[in-house]
Amino acid sequence: MLAGGSWLGGLGGALLMPAVLGGCAVLSFGGLAGRLVGAWQAVAGELVLAVCLPEVYTSRTPMAEPLVQVLLFGGLCLFTDSFVVRERSRAGGGLALAGLGGSRSG
Repeated sequence: MLAGGSWLGGLGGALLMPAVLGGCAVLSFGGLAGRLVGAWQAVAGELVLAVCLPEVYTSRTPMAEPLVQVLLFGGLCLFTDSFVVRERSRAGGGLALAGLGGSRSG
């Protein structure tokens, strides 16, 4: 992943890729937090993770930890989404989602 930045953008792409992966890691954590505790708490959790010193340092240097975070939190998002049960709503005949986040019509 880090080498892909240098292949696509040269030196600028190589220097930008760790920050992009760090941003994706924060977004995937926010997606997981949004599924588990709600949207507004997810924003607060993303902010805390984004200003956390270890996250800042690993997002500035070419390390594998942000990519591992993306894969881990993305996998946990898929895992929590697997608990959502699709069922027919009684009123309109559309699909309703019932699961960890409550009922949402969709």
